[in-house]
Amino acid sequence: MDTPPRKLPPKKDVLEAFLGNGSARVFVDPRRPDVNVPQWYLKQPELVLRVGHALSPPIPDLLVTDEAVSCTLSFNRSPFWCKLPWSAVFAVVSDVDGRGVVWPEDVPIESQLLKPARQKPKLASVAPPTAPSAAAAAETPSDAEKPAKESAAGAAQPEGAAATEPASAPAAAAEPTPEGEPEAGKKPKRQLPPYLRVVK
Repeated sequence: MDTPPRKLPPKKDVLEAFLGNGSARVFVDPRRPDVNVPQWYLKQPELVLRVGHALSPPIPDLLVTDEAVSCTLSFNRSPFWCKLPWSAVFAVVSDVDGRGVVWPEDVPIESQLLKPARQKPKLASVAPPTAPSAAAAAETPSDAEKPAKESAAGAAQPEGAAATEPASAPAAAAEPTPEGEPEAGKKPKRQLPPYLRVVK
């Protein structure tokens, strides 16, 4: 069952609450009717204006009514009286704590405010398999060879142990030489790794 969308508070109430704690930024679509801002902003889809009662320079004529926000702002060090009807305001953000409210139905389609940030793909290093793990993966004895190896080794190793030990050492300890056990004093014959053996 779809939950009904939560009703957003009125724009005027949100701005007044933020101005009670400090300054706020007002996001405006200057192309909307009755907006009064410098002419070079009138064709932009988005304009952000900072308003407050204790800014420097101060804004002594800041007025918030049911119809609009009006005040004299400085643009390139030149004062300009602005009028921002509520129909042109689509977001208000507090400068104090960064909280804000966005009214999606009024956001211009060109605005980046509601567009999700493009996530960068996560990079992971992929190392080639090392010789021990490759040998362990290549060594898959048949059912007939398993009992002989387990009896010679005495006990089966835990799963994954072959990946941490060199391949040649467990193979030599787990499998006897074709001639049997070497005699005392004689050097045992070196065994080939499993992946180099010739199966007759």
